[in-house]
Amino acid sequence: MPASLTEKAVAIIDAAPAHGPLRPLAYAEALPPEAADLAHVLRQPAISEVAARYAAADAAAVHAQRRANVMAWCAAAAGFLAAALSGLLFYLNALGVPHDVELAVSALQVAALAVSLAGSSLLTWRKPFGAWRAERGAAEAARVDLFSRLVAAPAPTETPGAACCCR
Repeated sequence: MPASLTEKAVAIIDAAPAHGPLRPLAYAEALPPEAADLAHVLRQPAISEVAARYAAADAAAVHAQRRANVMAWCAAAAGFLAAALSGLLFYLNALGVPHDVELAVSALQVAALAVSLAGSSLLTWRKPFGAWRAERGAAEAARVDLFSRLVAAPAPTETPGAACCCR
C-alpha cells in the first residue's frame, strides 16, 4: 500500500540534515528523487544567499549573546564575592585575626567591588543585550526572508525524466 503524501513528507523531513532549508545545498542533496522540485528551488543562488546571510547573522547574534552573558556573569560574581568577603571580614574581626590578614581580605574586597562596578558600568555603557537583540532580529529577519522566498518560489518547469513531488 503506497504511503500517503503526508507520510512521504514526514519521511523526507525526518531524513533531512539538521536545520533543513537553513542549509539549502545540504538539504537539497539529502532529498529523495520525489522531491526534485524542492531540491531545484533550494539550489537557486538567491536561496543560498539568504541562507548565508542568516548563518552570518545567527553567528553574530550567538557571539553577542555570549559576550553579554560573560559581562553580566563577571559583574554578578564579583559583586557576590565582595559581599562574601565583607562577611568574612566581620568573622575575622570577631576572631581577632592579625591586622595584615584583615587588610589582605579588605584589599580583595575592594578589588571585587571594582570589578563588579566596572562590569556593571560596561553593561550600562556598551548595552550588550541591546546589541544581541539587534543581531538576533537581523538573523530572524533573514530566516523569515528565506522561508518567504521558499514559499514564493515558482514551480520549476518540468523537464523530461524529472520527478515531481506534486503527483
